[in-house]
Amino acid sequence: FTATLRSEGIDYRVGFVNGAIQSTCSNKKACISTDFLGGVLTPGMGSSTEAQIISQVANPLSANYSVHLETADQILRLKGSSFLRSSAQLVIVFVSDSDDKSDLVSGLSGSLTPAGYAAKFKAYKSNPDYVSSRAVVYGMSPGCPISGTNGTSTGTRIAQSATATDHLGSDVVQCITSNFANTLQNLAVNVTVPKDRF
Repeated sequence: FTATLRSEGIDYRVGFVNGAIQSTCSNKKACISTDFLGGVLTPGMGSSTEAQIISQVANPLSANYSVHLETADQILRLKGSSFLRSSAQLVIVFVSDSDDKSDLVSGLSGSLTPAGYAAKFKAYKSNPDYVSSRAVVYGMSPGCPISGTNGTSTGTRIAQSATATDHLGSDVVQCITSNFANTLQNLAVNVTVPKDRF
């Protein structure tokens, strides 16, 4: 993904967020991530620093409770002023082997439906054409059954929100069991296509 962006000469910012919390957390709202994991990837970053940040993404929690939609909204709300740029595309990619449960967390405000989160994500840009999304989940694309591993589930809410968020709304959902490197590479190409609005 970043290699394609660099080859296109794109001044990108890529941040990773852990969208899961410990299921044993008593105050789930307070346990939702408030910052990026390790920092933000940029074109001038050295490969070792980039690898160090990416390695943190693979650190699993022993007891996961998926709140990907609320986490994405909270990070954009808290970090948007320094992370988002008016002329840049906003791309939100969800990768999860279980569905979102943000609607079950008490104390959250606004619409917690997939469409409600999509509206929130699109509102972070003045033009919805500058918002893209992908969902890499179980059970929402042909030939992609749930693995049967404890804790996995069909990514219905995540897929619905990503589809409603993406400005094109097609080819948004990918199976988590497949090699989705091509999906991300194609996404990198898609978001670098010039827009006709200035």
